[in-house]
Amino acid sequence: MTKLNKINNPILFQGNINNNHYFEGWYYKQVSANTNKIISFIPGISLNPSDSHSFIQVIVSPPVKTYYFRYPIEAFNASDQPFEINWEKFIY
Repeated sequence: MTKLNKINNPILFQGNINNNHYFEGWYYKQVSANTNKIISFIPGISLNPSDSHSFIQVIVSPPVKTYYFRYPIEAFNASDQPFEINWEKFIY
């Protein structure tokens, strides 16, 4: 995928898994119409020399509770068509 296509499609993974200093995450928020409960999912990747990893952060409210699930960098798999991020082989 060309850089211009990525710029025009911000939902796609913009980075390069080989960068040494990079962070990217996607924020998905769902609100229940009948109970006002909220759940947010933030899948992402953090690349740096001392602690590279992929993750899924989950936030639920009310009351606010946050969960952070770390995975090895090798677990991160993003595709553009269709847009997809998965950790299937690492989540049991």
